[in-house]
Amino acid sequence: MTDEDIHKITGLVSERTGLRVATGDGARLRKTVLERMRLRRLSSAEHYLRLLESDASESRVELDALGSALMVGESYFFRDKGKFQLIRERLLPELAERWKSRKTLGIWSAGCACGEEAYSLAITVREALPDLADWKIRIVGTDSNEEFLDKARGGVYGAWSLRSAPAGTIGKYFEEKDGQFSLVSGIKNMVEFRKGDLRKDPFPAPVGLPGEADLILCRNVFIYYERAAVADMVQKLSRTLREGGYLLTGHWELFSTPSELLTPRMFPESLAYQRVREGAKAPEPSFQAPYRPAVLAEKGPDLPAAIFSPPVSTPAKEDLETIYSRAEKYFLGGDYGKAIDALYAVLDENPRHFRGLCLAANALANAGEHAKARERLNRAVKAGPLSPEPYYLLARIAEEEGDSASAVESLKKAIYLEPSSVAAYLELAAIYENAREFEKARKARQSALSLLTALPKDEVVAPYAETAGKMILMVEKLLA
Repeated sequence: MTDEDIHKITGLVSERTGLRVATGDGARLRKTVLERMRLRRLSSAEHYLRLLESDASESRVELDALGSALMVGESYFFRDKGKFQLIRERLLPELAERWKSRKTLGIWSAGCACGEEAYSLAITVREALPDLADWKIRIVGTDSNEEFLDKARGGVYGAWSLRSAPAGTIGKYFEEKDGQFSLVSGIKNMVEFRKGDLRKDPFPAPVGLPGEADLILCRNVFIYYERAAVADMVQKLSRTLREGGYLLTGHWELFSTPSELLTPRMFPESLAYQRVREGAKAPEPSFQAPYRPAVLAEKGPDLPAAIFSPPVSTPAKEDLETIYSRAEKYFLGGDYGKAIDALYAVLDENPRHFRGLCLAANALANAGEHAKARERLNRAVKAGPLSPEPYYLLARIAEEEGDSASAVESLKKAIYLEPSSVAAYLELAAIYENAREFEKARKARQSALSLLTALPKDEVVAPYAETAGKMILMVEKLLA
């Protein structure tokens, strides 16, 4: 099988299913395709391509099967310690207080794989709500892969799936036999599993929670899909949430897919999206938060154009600033097209206008133009070589695209330029933890803790709107 065959096959999958197939791991792609060919008893890539290209229902079935095989199904209990701490200590208490009169909560694990996340939610709910018996709690896990769902319903896992479980959890909620760990019935019965495909299923989603979900986890799913497919899925998820409910995704998976029904809330533990009232204006999830240093927001280094640039008729600086201010208003209003047009006028006159380059990158990224955004950010790096802001934004783009290695590299450069950034270290720790590099995550959090302990306890730490004293307690819990 040639590289061209692989390219054609993955291109068909993207075109027909909306999946964004990562081509970086060529060996895994080839192995997956060959396994599907073996199961179909097809000996050549040509025959397999014919099957995928046909209009027959069998083609649709095989495209779905191949797409599922290309998505990583491996997970583990309490993956992303920060998110579960956020759920246990902030979100669940807030939701419980909001609905204490009706005592009902709906929770959805979308893309639940083999059930580890859904059961982790059940354990967290049991730990967080002391009066659980008085509540009507519904936890639903959905996935498009029936094999994953069968394993989830069984509720039996190996030790590797429990490697991140909090101390005491295994002995309390699992029964061990011959190296396998079975969930106790009290947790197992809290979760129901159903087949569901976020891409194909119409709204309301077939989970029995339309407009009634208070908390949705949909993590590391969007990285597999093209922007248009992601936007469609986000609309479905947001309309399934009750007003005030929360959507948790993988780190910054949605930064360039804003929804008018969701507003981003930055917590020390993680980012969450909260459902707002229909018709209310949701703030744009701009790249600029949380890392944009306040001084740069006011005084970006507008350096002169190159010495050998052709002579141009340069308007007065006030004119450029007026145009820039107008672009900023467009951006904050969500009109990225007008913002980009205005910023092009600024950059035509001053190609090294630092704030113009960064804001243009923000607008382009929020419009889904990642390649163009990166180009502006690379120019911003040259225009403002001592500013960390472009690297923060480059990290966000890389994270949404599932390129954690590039995100880490950009964050390290940002930290080199701004060693006092607590947020950068916490973001770096979250990436490491998601990649199962737990020792690196621990060291990054320790660095954040050292920075926090050097601050006055009552100083508010941007962008979290929390004091250093509270932040210290939160990070210490993550390190426990």
